[in-house]
Amino acid sequence: MLISSPTKPAAPVAAAAVAPEGRTVAANVVAYWLAMAALYIVQGALWYYPAKEKIFDDGLVAPAGIQKMFAGSLMDSFPGTSVAWGFIGILQGVIVIGLAVSLLRREFLPGSARPVLMASMSLALVVFALLLFGNSMVANYDSVASLMTYFGVTAVLIAFVASLQRLGLER
Repeated sequence: MLISSPTKPAAPVAAAAVAPEGRTVAANVVAYWLAMAALYIVQGALWYYPAKEKIFDDGLVAPAGIQKMFAGSLMDSFPGTSVAWGFIGILQGVIVIGLAVSLLRREFLPGSARPVLMASMSLALVVFALLLFGNSMVANYDSVASLMTYFGVTAVLIAFVASLQRLGLER
């Protein structure tokens, strides 16, 4: 008789779904801290090294290869390849400084407002757009494709940071 037959025990997956709340909270805490560490490490490395190269190693002067790449282009005539190189380097340095200020302000803490982090990452979008413009101008389409990927990933990271509370990772 089907009505009086015993029911099968729940599958292990269903049992995991009803695990005690403490395990879910612990997993969220670990996920939060790993995500924040990764965000600062990735963005820091992405901007520190090119800023250092342009500002300190090159002295805000475009190297010969870059000057040759942009020779005869709009960038060469206005504002000048070295001026553009230096300007991009300074903007990259501002992003690095913004990330450091964000860390000092403890914007990585759960529930914190993150205006400096969000402004730094938004400036990163502007820098990617400027780099994309320059590479498009000289038909360096492989770099354009890479920069578009960086732009898109940074936009996703901005959305991620904005949605941390909605995802329940900050509880």
